[in-house]
Amino acid sequence: MIGIGSWRYAVIGDEYSFYSVARSIVEDQSIFQVGNNLFNGQAVYGAHPYFSSLLQAISMLLLGTANFGWRFSSLYLCALSAGFFYFFFKTFLSQRVAFVAAALLAVSHYLINFSKIGYNNLQALFMMSVALWMAGRALSSQRPVAFNLLGMAMGACLYVYPAALYALPLPVLLMLFYMPPTSRAALRRWSMMIASFSLTMLPLLFQPGYWQAKIAGTIFYNPDIIGSTAESLFHVGSNLLYTLFSFVYIPEESHFVVSSYVDPLTAIFLPIGLALILRWLRKERFAAFAAVAFIIEALLIGVSHDRPYPTATRMFMLLPWMALFGALGLCWVVDRARLVM
Repeated sequence: MIGIGSWRYAVIGDEYSFYSVARSIVEDQSIFQVGNNLFNGQAVYGAHPYFSSLLQAISMLLLGTANFGWRFSSLYLCALSAGFFYFFFKTFLSQRVAFVAAALLAVSHYLINFSKIGYNNLQALFMMSVALWMAGRALSSQRPVAFNLLGMAMGACLYVYPAALYALPLPVLLMLFYMPPTSRAALRRWSMMIASFSLTMLPLLFQPGYWQAKIAGTIFYNPDIIGSTAESLFHVGSNLLYTLFSFVYIPEESHFVVSSYVDPLTAIFLPIGLALILRWLRKERFAAFAAVAFIIEALLIGVSHDRPYPTATRMFMLLPWMALFGALGLCWVVDRARLVM
């Protein structure tokens, strides 16, 4: 919260429409109006769902409708995200690795600075953490209600910052690795998840403007890129390269993120952790999942945009994987050092 009210964080400017809508929910709308708009897919700028502003409004309802109550919602959701990622990693890895990964994520300078802007972007990180945690819970418990809740968590990704859509393949990928739909029991659980997700998505099927608004900001929004094979290949290749090395270098400073996306400690041990993941690829299912998940997110987050370089407004979705690889590398080095001593 240090400096959250500083004038320095007021210079972005285009986030104040989020403030106006969230404040209007608190001060002008009744509980019935909130209920009627709950599944509205077009609120701020006609591109951000109403539920996204409602999350900010809840923070403002509790902490006041001034600047602090508004911006605090992102800080709070970041803190919760670190906790959910801890429980998700703990389901498949050691408690120590899970704790170190969550700790590295919790002290991310990227999140500390970026979360002070009044955007709704970091809601995508929060929903990603909830969906993955719920997927882990469903697989470990095998309870039908857990798969229903997983489908609802995935459906909720549709109602926050659009980058949350990029998290949707991850629970499905995890299910394919640990519970492929090859038996009758597995098919029933998959059906529960899909049914819950479909019911949550249903109101958006009658809002074509919601889907049209998702084209903006993607590679399909820039005819210069998709209109030329050479431009397309250059865009994909250069942005993938920038994405893979973003833990040590970023080509563009923006939104108060002025250095590599992770801290020096994480950057040192990240390559070691990634090498361990590749080494365990054929032996450990979670290692295979983590590798494929990172590749998918690198392509979706770092390449599918229409900008010259990967943008800080969505690259935070890769931070959990970078923190995980850094934690694995750090714990491995510590274990080897103990053996030597």
